[in-house]
Amino acid sequence: MVIIEVGNRLEVEMHMDERIWEQLLDIQSKGQFVFYFVGGCVRDLCYGIHSRDIDIVFEGDADELFEKLSPKLEKTNIQRSNLATLSIYGDYFEFDFASPRKDEYPNQNGMPRIVEATVEEDLSRRDFTVNTGYLEFSVQTINWFKGESPDLKQIMSKMRYAHPMYERDIQNKKLRILHDQSFEEDPSRLLRAVKYQTFLKLELDQESEVRFKAALDERRIDRLDKARYMRIIWDYIHFDHANGLMIKLDEYNLLPGQHRYMDLIERVESMKSEWLCEAIDLKTVVFIAMFYEFKEQMKTLGHLLNGIVKEMEFILEGIDRISSGDAPKKRYLTYKILYNKKVESIACANLLSGDSEWIRLYMTELSHVKVHLTGGDLKRIGIHEGPRIGELKEELLIYKLNENPEMDIEGEIRWIESAKNETGN
Repeated sequence: MVIIEVGNRLEVEMHMDERIWEQLLDIQSKGQFVFYFVGGCVRDLCYGIHSRDIDIVFEGDADELFEKLSPKLEKTNIQRSNLATLSIYGDYFEFDFASPRKDEYPNQNGMPRIVEATVEEDLSRRDFTVNTGYLEFSVQTINWFKGESPDLKQIMSKMRYAHPMYERDIQNKKLRILHDQSFEEDPSRLLRAVKYQTFLKLELDQESEVRFKAALDERRIDRLDKARYMRIIWDYIHFDHANGLMIKLDEYNLLPGQHRYMDLIERVESMKSEWLCEAIDLKTVVFIAMFYEFKEQMKTLGHLLNGIVKEMEFILEGIDRISSGDAPKKRYLTYKILYNKKVESIACANLLSGDSEWIRLYMTELSHVKVHLTGGDLKRIGIHEGPRIGELKEELLIYKLNENPEMDIEGEIRWIESAKNETGN
């Protein structure tokens, strides 16, 4: 959910997508397609909120629409899916197009089977009445999305389809499900209900609240496809002012596992302070800690998370092996395990290990330690080329880790000279 305030600078940015609006108006004027603004962007407009995310339902052939749009929008990122949908990423707005459809939920896991349908049937598949507005696509309504502020009466005069309770529920800020099985067929609606309550201050009507609480008690959220679940929470956690939403989801027991969201936030903030490391991507670390038990499904979210998870697992396995051995060796092994690892990987490992003393040691005392002298420097000092160069560098590192972490390059030279004199090499 992207919510913006309209000012002169933003109005200029919104007009950067003029070529998209003009192309859509031209296509519709030729009579082969009819477009409707729909869903959240219409709901937000009713509340005086301007959104960058524009949902459009179209009547017409999806393949033909894609063919008409693609050549005209070469500089625009346009993507097509196999569900009669396509997306256009403009300079300012993001447009999502879908043909009218019915969603069938044979497994009640939130993953629908898509069936072509009429606009009236498309309306009946939606989650809440406040998301059932189908607004005329015209120059006037486009200008509303580009910054004008119509009142509800004006908006309703251009509404082409809506649930009978639409205007009343918009006015009363009520969340009303469209049918009794709404939360059962798609448990992700539980998450959306909390989002709308948090960000838009909407309240469930009495019957919908009864259904909502029953779905919570029955743990319907556990039936939601895990990959889809994680994609939703990944988006939520990156919203502006996300903490209120995440805390509310936690209160409703709609977040996974043994970790409380704010507990994780506080622990990461504490690590950042103790480690003097402000660069940690807090939200990524918290997300991985919450969802680690679903790491296979996490792969759908991209290489960044996968890379952090793999490094974290390497760290956890290494730290577990350090439990035996003398203290000097443990410091050295800890350093070798953690050196050059992403700070997010280290933070995740620390969360899931229950605050490791060895990770804390590395981040507070050892992470800055390194040997400044190179192999070439050792040759110039007089160390013969061969394995002894590598051995001396490792011995110097161990000495620095255990005896003198702040040793500068001059101290390293003296140490190497002393080692050379003792061994004759």
